[in-house]
Amino acid sequence: MPQYPGGIEALNHYIRKNLKRPKGKRLSGQVLVSFTVLQNGSITGVHVKPGNGLDPRHDVAAVELISNLKGFEGGKLDGQPDDIEIAHPVVFR
Repeated sequence: MPQYPGGIEALNHYIRKNLKRPKGKRLSGQVLVSFTVLQNGSITGVHVKPGNGLDPRHDVAAVELISNLKGFEGGKLDGQPDDIEIAHPVVFR
């Protein structure tokens, strides 16, 4: 699996620190964001997994946050470098 520098705890810390709550009605909940980590560690194809959004404003904020992630170490499939799709929750409290 692709790795974020510092692991999952560092990724969750980045999300908590950088998540910008959209203006308007304050909602709490989770948005499940799917994205592909390319062999070189860059991210592409960021989107909310169908049926796993909160509302359009929060979904856009979650996608924007994940789109700005940098520094992933690319993943491998059967021991060979490969592009890997993963999903990660973005939680609005």
